[in-house]
Amino acid sequence: MASTPLIIAKVLVPRLSPDLLYRPRLVDFLHEHIDRKLILISAAAGYGKTSLLIHYAHATDLPVCWYSLEPSDNAPCLFMEYFIASLRQHFPNIGQRALALLRESSEPALEPAVNLLINEMRDQVHQDVVIILDDYQEVGENPLVNTIVNRLIRYLPDHCHFILASRTLPPLLSLTALSAQRQVAGLGVRELRFTPAEIQALAQRNYHLNLSDEEARALADRSEGWITGILLTTHTLWQGLFQSLARVQGVGGQLFEYLANEVFRGQPEDIQHFLLFTSVLREMSPTLCDALLGIDTSAAMLHRLEARNLFISRLEGPGEWFRYHPLFREFLEQKLRTEFPIRYRQLHRLAGQLHQCERRWDAAIYHYIEAECPNLAAQLVEQIAARMYERGQWCTLTRWIDMLPQQTYDQHPMLKLWRAKVYTELGDLDEALKLLNEAYQGLQEERTFDRRARILVERGNVLRLMGDLTGAIADCQAVLQTSDHVGISTIASAHHVLGACYGLRGEFTESAREFENALYLYRQARDRENEAYVYYDLGVIYQMMGDVSRSLGYLQRALRYWEMADRPWALVSALNSLARNYYYSGRYAEAERIFEEVLYKAREAGYIRVEAHALAGRGDLHRDIGRLDKAIRDYEASLRAAQQIHETRVAVYAMAALGDAYRMQGQWSMAWELLQQALLLAEQHGFRYEVGLCELNLGALSCDTGKLSAARRHLEQAYTLFERGGARRELARAALQLAYLEFISLRKQKALRHLTLALEIVDQTGSDQFLFIDGTRLLPLYRYAVRQKVGLSHLRKVCERLEQVGRAKVAALPAVRMVSQKMHLLAFALGPSRVVKDGHLLERSVWGSVVTRELFFYLLEHRYPLRKEQIVDTFWVGLDEERANSNFHSTVYRLRRAIAQDVLLYEDGLYRLNPELEIWYDVDMFQELIYQARRPDLSLRERERILEEALDLYQGDFLVEFYSDWCVPQREALRRLCLEAILQLGKIKADGDDLEEAAALFESALELDNYREETYMLLMQVCALRGDRDGVSYWYRRCRDALAEELGVKPSNGTTQFYYELVNGL
Repeated sequence: MASTPLIIAKVLVPRLSPDLLYRPRLVDFLHEHIDRKLILISAAAGYGKTSLLIHYAHATDLPVCWYSLEPSDNAPCLFMEYFIASLRQHFPNIGQRALALLRESSEPALEPAVNLLINEMRDQVHQDVVIILDDYQEVGENPLVNTIVNRLIRYLPDHCHFILASRTLPPLLSLTALSAQRQVAGLGVRELRFTPAEIQALAQRNYHLNLSDEEARALADRSEGWITGILLTTHTLWQGLFQSLARVQGVGGQLFEYLANEVFRGQPEDIQHFLLFTSVLREMSPTLCDALLGIDTSAAMLHRLEARNLFISRLEGPGEWFRYHPLFREFLEQKLRTEFPIRYRQLHRLAGQLHQCERRWDAAIYHYIEAECPNLAAQLVEQIAARMYERGQWCTLTRWIDMLPQQTYDQHPMLKLWRAKVYTELGDLDEALKLLNEAYQGLQEERTFDRRARILVERGNVLRLMGDLTGAIADCQAVLQTSDHVGISTIASAHHVLGACYGLRGEFTESAREFENALYLYRQARDRENEAYVYYDLGVIYQMMGDVSRSLGYLQRALRYWEMADRPWALVSALNSLARNYYYSGRYAEAERIFEEVLYKAREAGYIRVEAHALAGRGDLHRDIGRLDKAIRDYEASLRAAQQIHETRVAVYAMAALGDAYRMQGQWSMAWELLQQALLLAEQHGFRYEVGLCELNLGALSCDTGKLSAARRHLEQAYTLFERGGARRELARAALQLAYLEFISLRKQKALRHLTLALEIVDQTGSDQFLFIDGTRLLPLYRYAVRQKVGLSHLRKVCERLEQVGRAKVAALPAVRMVSQKMHLLAFALGPSRVVKDGHLLERSVWGSVVTRELFFYLLEHRYPLRKEQIVDTFWVGLDEERANSNFHSTVYRLRRAIAQDVLLYEDGLYRLNPELEIWYDVDMFQELIYQARRPDLSLRERERILEEALDLYQGDFLVEFYSDWCVPQREALRRLCLEAILQLGKIKADGDDLEEAAALFESALELDNYREETYMLLMQVCALRGDRDGVSYWYRRCRDALAEELGVKPSNGTTQFYYELVNGL
């Protein structure tokens, strides 16, 4: 992504003008609360937020990184660039790797870039620093920017303090956790209002006027303390106006409007005209003003305005750029629009053309909209949409499209295509599909098919991501059937999407064919970027088909391009696939080395998807060489990572592999549960390859548990799926498991036939690695085949290696850890935490300290191996290393003394709860019941019973007595589940005419979330069913008042309409 020139003035602390009123009570508040992670200053325009921040920034001894926001900062990448630029005012080396990552790709990965920046801050910034984000309302409703800010606030060190100033309370900031930890402070309208004493001080200092206490109180009462930016600076022309203002009666509008009119009317006519006609510009230079007005005197005029202090500010940085005070510009522009409406539109249209010539797209589109020329704006957006999308500036593109009137939007269907592509990137597939359908419908009358074809391909891609592979394939095939009228790039994209669809269906031969077609066409179109992606996709597909040699060839081509083009994300993905190929070739040492390298790079950059893949691959490697404990840890970590990013296919793979590893350990019930879950997910999403893996592993499990008929059914289904899909390596594994099934069923000739088929695939692919998977179990079959002189060239070597591994494992077996006899634990975390051991409550004195009990629940929530450093950073961050280590070890000692010596295992430098512990945990049971209640096959009575049981468990918020960061996400997640259960149960009660119980449930839901309009609507509905018209009105008023008081918003149109429908029906 190309770098955008930055306006340096936005990241410099504004100069401290001697005319600004110093407000010590507010500056002192900032000093006293700067130890908090976040201070939020929220009030409407004109309350002196920025002036307060300027005073504080110049008063504090701490380094201050300043960032003034504006609408264009809604582009997340641009936000990141400016944020880093503000940090660099004090820390010049910060953000180099993050910026490189943002700029290296047409689709920058924001989360990895944020993670890199956080890591750099932790490494380089070891002192307190204040980060000020002024005018945060400009980005306050942007989900991506708020995700970035939330992540920065959460993970930056405690010595990084944020101050946000906003006209509105930012709705997307995660304030709950910070509030619970007492890490947030705030100033609102009540605190920012000017007091009578401050009004007196302002009058005396700036205007040498002595207002009486009565006059100051009267002015404060009439203005409600709103003294606006005009009164925060000195203007000599105000002499005599200020005192009369205190006595003025019956002013029709806001104080600012009155004063602005007085100021404007006192100016010469040429200045009035210049002020009016240039007010259409948000920022202005002499050259731009000259071009707009057709004059050559703008430089002199701007200097006159500056000399007269006419609410004009000079912007710092290269060249002469100015802007009016936002409130004064609003007044001027409104006056121009009212008195000269035609001139107003003409000036905006000309300003749009001037900005378009200078490639200032954002300003050009704004002016075209204001000029009521939406078609010009739409044409410009269509012209530059591809460039903005490829650079990853999705939020800016979305904002431009959303500025257009609906009629104009409907007249430009291709804009819906770009809007849909952004929705797809953001994961809102339903909205993307809706827009693509509308766009396609809007082009039905068009004679040429090319634009409709582009929409069909994109719709096919969305359907693929939604799991509707049949629909996706149909759309792409429709494009290919009319390819004579379609551009070559669109045809290539159709083949590319088809290849991905067939791959997901497990039809690898068809997938490879479509990718080859896409590759040929991308080469013709000279599209090197997409050509490299197809190389990668072909490498993965041939890897799945067991053709390691061809896979390596394609992956190496992709690697060469991405090394040349500097695409680190793609490079790490390709390296992971390369490690897989080494693993399939039996080159375990090289594979393990590359997996480790991939995991290091993926974690460093925050590539969670690649990390999930690499963990699964390394788990397979550990499994094959007998390290089952390590394999299970890797599979569990892979599953967590995949679930975190909703990567269902990887999650299914990890779940199936985890189930198979538990089978190898003899934990058959756990294996069966995991494999059934994985199979259900794979079938729901149409992942035929993964369905085959689940059937294969279920077949092996059925064999081990003596269910031979079920084993045969599962294995034959797996064999059929792999054969149809062309997955030769897995086909060989299925044949191998069928051979074992026949062997233990004493059908030894059939066993040899299946084994021979598997060995033929070894000869075809050149890889015998799969023969070692579960090799110890299969060793009797291999030995029998050797005695029968079947597959000698392969099986002799396999038997020798497996026997060597077996002898080594016996020699290295560790002592078996047994959990204390007859120990049963009950752990309660919903509400006040408590632990019951063998029927006895563990009192506070038993634990020795509160942190000991918290550590137990922390380990219970993190049932995977943890490094000591991870635990120390959670509980004793900020202590020196010696003190932290001492606290850790003494807490572990107390934990073992409270429960059992073997409660905590230490293996390979990692700690975890002993998996053999029998622990009933109310959180696990609560979550399990909620998930059971979601099953579509339940009767209403069963669902009601399950929900009631779940709510009985929820005795309060998760670990309410602990304020550590690690508790907060789970606490919030469980609250959401509880709210879901309450509303579901309430609806069931209401449907069953148990209106009293339904109402009580809905009212309890308000205790969890007082701003959820759905709950108020349900309460209104219950009242309507009772015939209680007053009750309907009462709950509507409660909803309205709650939203207004806390959020400053009104109920949605849907809620209001629902209310009137209920009232009118009673």
